[in-house]
Amino acid sequence: MFYIITTVACVQLLVARHSEAQSLAEIKVSLQLKNEGVRDVFRKIEKQTQLRFAFIENQIDDKAKFSLHKGAYRVSEVLDRTLSPLGLTYMNTGNVVYIIKRKSQSLKAVNFSQSDPTAELPVQYAEIKIPTIKGKVIDDKGEALPGVSILLKGTQQGTTTDIEGNFTINVPDQGAVLVFSFVGYISQEVPVGNQATLNVTLKVDQKILEEIVVVGFGTQKKQSVVGSIVQMDENVIKRNGNVTDLREALAGQLPGINAITSSGEPGGITTGESATNIFIRGQSTWNGGQPLVLVDNVERSMNNIDPNEVASISVLKDASATAVFGVKGANGVILITTKRGQQGKTKLNFNYTATAKVVSKVPEKLDSYETLVRKNEMIEREGVLNQPSWNDYMPYDIVTRYRMPQSAEYAAIYPNVDWAKAVFKDVGFSHRATLSAQGGSKAVQYFGSLAYLHEGDMFQDYDNGKGYKPSYNFDRFNFRSNIDVRITRTTKLKLNMAGYYSQKNTNYNNEGSTGRADQWMWSSAYFLPPNIFLPRYEDGLWGAYSEGGNNTVNPLAVIYNLGIRQTRATQLNSDFTLEQDLGFITKGLKASGMLFYDNTIRSEGGIYDITNHVRPAEAATNVAYKQIYPLLYKGPEQDPSEYTKYLPVSTDEYDWILRPWTIRQEEIRAANWDSSIPVERRLMYQLSSAG
Repeated sequence: MFYIITTVACVQLLVARHSEAQSLAEIKVSLQLKNEGVRDVFRKIEKQTQLRFAFIENQIDDKAKFSLHKGAYRVSEVLDRTLSPLGLTYMNTGNVVYIIKRKSQSLKAVNFSQSDPTAELPVQYAEIKIPTIKGKVIDDKGEALPGVSILLKGTQQGTTTDIEGNFTINVPDQGAVLVFSFVGYISQEVPVGNQATLNVTLKVDQKILEEIVVVGFGTQKKQSVVGSIVQMDENVIKRNGNVTDLREALAGQLPGINAITSSGEPGGITTGESATNIFIRGQSTWNGGQPLVLVDNVERSMNNIDPNEVASISVLKDASATAVFGVKGANGVILITTKRGQQGKTKLNFNYTATAKVVSKVPEKLDSYETLVRKNEMIEREGVLNQPSWNDYMPYDIVTRYRMPQSAEYAAIYPNVDWAKAVFKDVGFSHRATLSAQGGSKAVQYFGSLAYLHEGDMFQDYDNGKGYKPSYNFDRFNFRSNIDVRITRTTKLKLNMAGYYSQKNTNYNNEGSTGRADQWMWSSAYFLPPNIFLPRYEDGLWGAYSEGGNNTVNPLAVIYNLGIRQTRATQLNSDFTLEQDLGFITKGLKASGMLFYDNTIRSEGGIYDITNHVRPAEAATNVAYKQIYPLLYKGPEQDPSEYTKYLPVSTDEYDWILRPWTIRQEEIRAANWDSSIPVERRLMYQLSSAG
């Protein structure tokens, strides 16, 4: 903007050096004038250049109007056309300011070799000094941003920040606006006002970050990466709701990524055989087809990471993208970056999510009455060819008793069991709570989080009368602490600690003759006849069926008399990274060293109680099961022993007990147990450089 000096006193003007005045002939502007005044001409020139004009108010004739066809003109040519008719000319002060004067005014020479070219001007011209703004640009972590572009809005005048984020720029007046822009950050427009110093903080542009992907060692622009890479940020993870681990979060979110969970067992996706498996572009034979997982550049499992801790996940899918990892990356690579601190006040975030779970669709089945009617019809139709089938025929007067039992006694003798409802709850609940803190100063930034996860089961609750309650549930506590310390301007230390404590409750479903006992629970909802027996009778005995070598197992008796197994796991992960900027050697060169230590302890405890209650011993006397024969029932006056078979079990209270929570497992009958190594430790280091 041009400068106006309001004075009528006689003034001593400056003598412009010829070489400086001639420089206007080298500057061109694009102009079109339609009956516009001198002030308008100055304004348009200033908008396209760094030039500034100063004049005495009463020397400008506002009535004079000028017109120019649209085109490119030298500044000197424009000034000559507009100033000469008014008896005015121009002179340079030694910088970008030009003073407009009358041609007839006398001139006085001034030495322009000083750093401040307006220092020797008379008082009325000393006011035309150009304001200088100084400042610094940092990111939201408090780190200096070198190379930030700073433009005076509406012009091409600008500058950039130095390696420490500092800048200096001249502005025309207090109404100027500076535009700060940098790749990967949100541009800001900052009014100058009466400030002499501006400190600006640029925030990360999440949309642009989507085009930045994490690769083997560092980050690159997506369009510059030849290999196939996909990425998801924390917002995508949050949309997946109450996922218990990151493998579930990946399912259906990234192209070419398949997540397969073989069980809905609480805690199953994070432990044991039923953990969720990730396959990238199909399953291969190497390492079971599982990809390499790096958490903050350290090879670790992603099973027990709380999703709230994660900032982004990059998946490297093809050979060119995974080449840096060698044969370990043959099945693809998953790079997980956890959240870090930011400069500013502490931000607390609390999140609670509850999830209701229901059993997937169970086929509709006939009730007892309809089942027996269909069975009789089949026997009648094939009876001529298969005479022995009449042995299974049930008289219709007995069949009708299954339809509408007259009493509780009838309901026990003529059962009608919906095994899906007997085995499963209508709904199961899981919930997760997370609390995180993020903040820091210029020297230290931090991120910390605590999380609790509970997964409930879908099985109905029954009291087995043994003093313990079998159940399927999973609880996990997570913590993470990421600290960044700037030791010097070029040296940075990262301190990361994370871990979890989990407890998983199951029964001994892989022991003894029951095989996988939990499979009995699921399969019973499909194949058990509704009229075979009640899950449990009013006298506390479990229903059973044992005829002709066909020993049908009561699934609820199996699941609630298999004992209880509690598996506990404690893991602590720590890593320390020292980064040194070697830009004094060559621009962009950095060196880093990493040391990490992982410690995992697993222990098991519980009651092993299988053979006593699943396969009854004929020689024992302690009764736990009974079988009722509906065809032998005559009426309420009949002795129950005439139509009931009692199945005894062992008199021992338990097979043996595994004492809980001991690192080296102790049990009464150690020969019945295959012990495993409960303690795992890793200590590794890594050195790298990048330029």
